[in-house]
Amino acid sequence: MKIDTGEKRIKRNKNQSSYFSLKFSKFFIWVGIVGTFLFLSVIAALLVTTELNDFDSISLFIIMAVFSCLSLFLSIACKNWEITFNDENFIYRTSLGKEYNFLFSDVKDYKRGTAIIVLRTDKKRLFLDPNLPNVHFFLSKLEKKGNFDKTILNEVKLSRGNFWVGLSCLVSSIFLSLLFVIPNNAVDDRVTTWWGYLILFIINFILFLFTFGSLKWRIVLNDDSFTYVTYFGREIIYKYSDVSIKVVTTHFVIMKAKNRYYFIDSNALGLEKFLMKVTR
Repeated sequence: MKIDTGEKRIKRNKNQSSYFSLKFSKFFIWVGIVGTFLFLSVIAALLVTTELNDFDSISLFIIMAVFSCLSLFLSIACKNWEITFNDENFIYRTSLGKEYNFLFSDVKDYKRGTAIIVLRTDKKRLFLDPNLPNVHFFLSKLEKKGNFDKTILNEVKLSRGNFWVGLSCLVSSIFLSLLFVIPNNAVDDRVTTWWGYLILFIINFILFLFTFGSLKWRIVLNDDSFTYVTYFGREIIYKYSDVSIKVVTTHFVIMKAKNRYYFIDSNALGLEKFLMKVTR
């Protein structure tokens, strides 16, 4: 008896209406093509007008060649990369055109960020753009049939990118603070007063809270209530009926719960599920 594998099922379904795909817009392909020709035209102009016998011209030639190759790769990658899927299976085609067949149940780990989605299987790590058309439809099937810890689907949390942005700002702020602390005749004496130190300390402290607090902050969703975990790790339990949404913008959401106001990043992962439960 022949076993009907997932690979066979998905190949048959390519000609059926129940077959869907994720792929990049043709806009990115044309961006790569135009960029390639622009950089190649600069290279051609260099070859015609200069002899490439000095450091500046050679450096410019190398830079233009690198950007030309990157633009060409962008065009090829966006043309090749694609995910095609049905109810049970999906085919992942890489930027170089190599195809991998998976069941949704093959996915062992799922990490979603604002800039990238990472799926892990026993064979390979898969990377997706969260802004692709049909990506939410694909993820809804994955969340139902994926073989990973489903508790992460009931959490609202900040992207790891917030941590790295905050850490970069914190390091930069500390470095600038040291410039004021180190004696320097070129620095105005008024800056080095205790007022200056106090302002720098407050800025660094806020950045410190934002950076490391973003790793703790989350909202854990339950059926009738949720747990709000603050930047300090304190847990507060609210019922959905205790909450009202006051303001929703592209940058933040203002929530009121029992006479307390909370500011939530609009780009927090899973926020849409929380808002649906609150407003239903």
